[in-house]
Amino acid sequence: MRLALITLLCLNSFFNTYPDKARFAMDFWKEHPACYDSLRMTMGEKEALMALSVVSPELSQFSQLEDYAQVKAMSLVYIVHGQGDYSIGYFQMKPSFAARIESLVAADKTLRKRHGRLVIHYTDADDPDGRYRRHDRLDRLRSLEWQVRYLAAFVDIVKQKTATMHFRSDTERLRHWATRYNAGIDSSPNRIASCMAKKQFPRHGVKFNYADVSVEFFQELQKVR
Repeated sequence: MRLALITLLCLNSFFNTYPDKARFAMDFWKEHPACYDSLRMTMGEKEALMALSVVSPELSQFSQLEDYAQVKAMSLVYIVHGQGDYSIGYFQMKPSFAARIESLVAADKTLRKRHGRLVIHYTDADDPDGRYRRHDRLDRLRSLEWQVRYLAAFVDIVKQKTATMHFRSDTERLRHWATRYNAGIDSSPNRIASCMAKKQFPRHGVKFNYADVSVEFFQELQKVR
């Protein structure tokens, strides 16, 4: 009975349900080793793999055609009007996410020292309506290199926010990180607990819990490192 249950759980996995999408993400990391190398500049080997695992579910859903359409739409509505907060790029980051990361980095001396390049420097006189900031932010999010930088800052911020928390394992810590990435970096403990109990990923098809999918990727990435 126990063996049958384990077999069923293994079969009911993201990798088995969406093998092509899972393979796309795994192949992407092999083809872009600089992502891991860049993360290793600000964190340990295991944490770098965890960071890759946090965004791997989003990466698995990436569509170049959809991304192009969203970027084109945002070039007008977001830059000019500050609207249209779509997810873009390989890691499906929203401008509001990037703006929040920038704000948290700017407000913290330690984070500024490690991730100061993320802060966009315009005075209110130079950029009264924020249009230049939005232009630069959107331009960054179209770059894989910049998305990795935002990801590195995200990890440091979450580590700060959870400094007093005790995680029983790396898996538990990763599930927390992934849920904050998916649900919002400032999510309350109640919201995080609620999201961890829901299966809402991906948008279409058989649903899984986002954090659980991140754990699957972490397990696979550890095998190839």
